[in-house]
Amino acid sequence: MRFKFCPLCSSKLVLKQCGDDKDVPFCEKCNRPHFPHSSPCVIVLPVNEKGEFALTRQSYGDTERYVLTAGFMKEYESAEDCCVRELSEELGLETLKLTYVKSYSYPKRDNLMLGFCALVQNKEFEYSSEVRDAKWISYDEAEKLLENSLIALKLLRDFKNIT
Repeated sequence: MRFKFCPLCSSKLVLKQCGDDKDVPFCEKCNRPHFPHSSPCVIVLPVNEKGEFALTRQSYGDTERYVLTAGFMKEYESAEDCCVRELSEELGLETLKLTYVKSYSYPKRDNLMLGFCALVQNKEFEYSSEVRDAKWISYDEAEKLLENSLIALKLLRDFKNIT
């Protein structure tokens, strides 16, 4: 997200060199830069003890495409706590172990997605209102179903490369 006006005082920002960074939006009234920033969120690859992955279809937006569990971090919430909360809320899954994999920039929505793999119990899903359905599938099937979900597919492949 790029500001044109100071979010603190509403003054118009000017471009200024700040250290090694050129053309940074700067508020002359507050005397501070406002670097472009992204909203932090998590994307989680749930895997059970059989090595199956949980993919979901959302009940809103694109309801046909399978995706991974994801969500925005709440104020003062850690990324790890957000992963555990999202899996519990959306699928009713208990996280047994959480592993950070990699971060992913998602410029389309100004997001910084923190990618995790979560070892979860193999059980039936308990859907939230956000989830249309979900299923446990193999790596190969997950790779096919996620081919149009760029970041989810990257996380799946990055996870495979570290295991």
